[in-house]
Amino acid sequence: NVMLPRIGAFVGGSAGGLFAHHASRKSGNVFYQFGTDPNFRKVYLEKYITMDPMFGTYFVLDVGEVFSTSTVMSHAEFLQSRFYIEWIRPQGWIDNICVYLDRTPESHVGLALFRNEREGLADEPARERLRLLVPHIRRAVLIGKVIEFKTAQAATFADALDGLSTAMLFVDSNGRVIHANTAGRAMIADGDVLRASLG
Repeated sequence: NVMLPRIGAFVGGSAGGLFAHHASRKSGNVFYQFGTDPNFRKVYLEKYITMDPMFGTYFVLDVGEVFSTSTVMSHAEFLQSRFYIEWIRPQGWIDNICVYLDRTPESHVGLALFRNEREGLADEPARERLRLLVPHIRRAVLIGKVIEFKTAQAATFADALDGLSTAMLFVDSNGRVIHANTAGRAMIADGDVLRASLG
């Protein structure tokens, strides 16, 4: 997504991603990212996600509340953690700025921006810049969820129709077929529709 690097440039983060985690899955999903290494992302989801000091914060922080590792724990303590030593430091990062954009009892969606030494520890001006964007990013995420839900509903409906042994054809006002289930496509391929309309 072209917007994430722009958000990073505005807020102050050289890498980042839009992520989600669902309780029924052992790992999370990264939907969009920039400036991150796919191998590090993979090992994070497989091994380091539960070591991340940010991992449990979605239980206690409000949706829309902007925070950083340095606001959740002391930076000195963070630098001693296995998570920092094995996963953060090798990528050249020292801190992050995060926000949860949506939360249900089963899942959460968030945005994380990572800061390198040149950018320094996350400070209040950087967090305030992200706060300015949060309502707009949340709106985009929620719209995306609605579209995803409607797409899933349509796919479920199409799958249900495909499961029928009876041919089903949906036509528009001009008689053009706009959808046919599996049996309907087979009937069209066999020419049965043409014979039926001529008979």
